[in-house]
Amino acid sequence: SSYGVNGPVRQLEDLRQMPGNKRPTYDNEDRFKGRQGEIAFLAFVSRQGKITDIKLIKATGHRSLDSKTLAAIREWKFYPGQEGWVEIPFRWDLKGGPQEMTTTLRRKISQRE
Repeated sequence: SSYGVNGPVRQLEDLRQMPGNKRPTYDNEDRFKGRQGEIAFLAFVSRQGKITDIKLIKATGHRSLDSKTLAAIREWKFYPGQEGWVEIPFRWDLKGGPQEMTTTLRRKISQRE
């Protein structure tokens, strides 16, 4: 792929996440300044269910939102035995908070390959 990953990239909903994975959250400054946007990472899930490699493929344009998203997903755990790349897209929305995104970005990525 154009992102330098080997093998297929799966959708987040195709993997079973361990309970307790925390979502990124807004802080007062980001809310006050009206920061929002879409972000996507490619993450490599090891056989043990830990994320061992992360690539930013789409940034929000706000470093604080990007770093909060990265910090959150870096701690995520998945059930063992699901090794491979997965796309983790989020939309930061002032009304609803950070939401996992649907597949629109994924379609664009697969068209680019």
